[in-house]
Amino acid sequence: MSLKLGSISLLKFPGSLLAPSPSPSPSPRRTNNTNLYLDLLALFITCTLVSVLCFLLSRKRNRNHNHNHNHNPDRDVNDSDLEVGVRQGLGDEALEQLMPCVNYSDQEMTPSSNYCVICLENFVDGESCRLFPVCYHIFHSVCIDQWLKEHLTCPVCRISCIDIENY
Repeated sequence: MSLKLGSISLLKFPGSLLAPSPSPSPSPRRTNNTNLYLDLLALFITCTLVSVLCFLLSRKRNRNHNHNHNHNPDRDVNDSDLEVGVRQGLGDEALEQLMPCVNYSDQEMTPSSNYCVICLENFVDGESCRLFPVCYHIFHSVCIDQWLKEHLTCPVCRISCIDIENY
């Protein structure tokens, strides 16, 4: 038997184009879901292992950095060394001998600046000040007294007040 479509004639043979072709066998839905779950599980395990590895490497690096940074093999510092370092300034008597108080006066003094570099306040005529004898930096007496109780240097140029007698 033959079939004619326009000028093309098609013959019907077993398994020809006109016969319905068998549909491909559907893959089981269960297999697709299982593969998806296995892929997600593998991805989760991989991400977890990479995260744990990065965390451990970071901790090891920080531990080594802190150990190298804090350890000085030439000198071990103990708590008593730190206490001595904090309290090495001048007492009231030594301060009065090295730098006596003077009253600030714009006309009589040629200050290195017109304000105290410790408190950043301007000097006022008649105010009690102290003048470093070598560098001539001037400060409010209250400000520099507090500074020199904890430090032995000029706050501006860092000249030692212990060396003042040598100049």
